[in-house]
Amino acid sequence: MSEHKTVKLSESPIRLRPDGTAAVLPSQGYPADAWQAGEVLMTESSRHGGERHLDGDELVYLVSGSAHLSLDQDDGDPEVVGLEAGHAFVVPRGTWHRLLIDEPSRLLFVGTGRTEVRPPGHSQ
Repeated sequence: MSEHKTVKLSESPIRLRPDGTAAVLPSQGYPADAWQAGEVLMTESSRHGGERHLDGDELVYLVSGSAHLSLDQDDGDPEVVGLEAGHAFVVPRGTWHRLLIDEPSRLLFVGTGRTEVRPPGHSQ
């Protein structure tokens, strides 16, 4: 008989395989080509100067709280998108972005591939 277990997404992301199966991943060091889903509770805005995902779009789903996404634009002025609980936003592949937290927020992320992160203080 198999043993079924729940997974706390805030501690272990899930790899979603092309064949439709899923596997629990370690919190660090998972493969860059893996589709992954994870949860986080954020009480303050992203500390980095932005991040972008090189190999695919990222789905950001706000479970609870209040937040905004700041997305770099070609003209230099960031686009700021408000997130409401129960709503999602798809960050396009290669778009520099960061989360701006208005109140403690629980978020679900789904994405794949390599991520680049800019150091703190980088103006977006």
